[in-house]
Amino acid sequence: MIYVVQTIPAGEDKACFKAQRAGITAWVPKRELTLRKGGEWIRAVDILFPGYVFIECDYCPKVHYAVTAIPEVLRFLGEPTPITGAEEDFMRVMFNGGYPLSESKAVINSDGTIRITEGWLKGREDYIKDICIRRRRAYIEIAFGGRTHRTSVGAEFTNA
Repeated sequence: MIYVVQTIPAGEDKACFKAQRAGITAWVPKRELTLRKGGEWIRAVDILFPGYVFIECDYCPKVHYAVTAIPEVLRFLGEPTPITGAEEDFMRVMFNGGYPLSESKAVINSDGTIRITEGWLKGREDYIKDICIRRRRAYIEIAFGGRTHRTSVGAEFTNA
């Protein structure tokens, strides 16, 4: 089961490393983005859900105390509540084996619908809630910790 841990600002990587060192499987999903900086398009890697670390474990008091003993960890989300069902499957795709998610390529049809042609979002168009062609972003929503979280991922759009 996957549980979500909230961390201090900019403490995600440290908390993840310390959890892994303690023998707990942990991830900080990252994304690859194209950013406009100084008139140039550059590639950057950024955290997908800032302030959160995802832990895969069988929850028990031993795990709880091992994780909450990490200085960068604030708390488990929920009571703690695991991510289950389709959201868990989607989250496993976003973990991407610990590598940043690459940009997906999409085609905007004449009727305004979006069709992903390449990348990890292919076949998962129902998670896309909005797009920004100028910023090269697709906005997705996923529920964990009792609420819906919205984040952006890199996407390159072309017209059909």
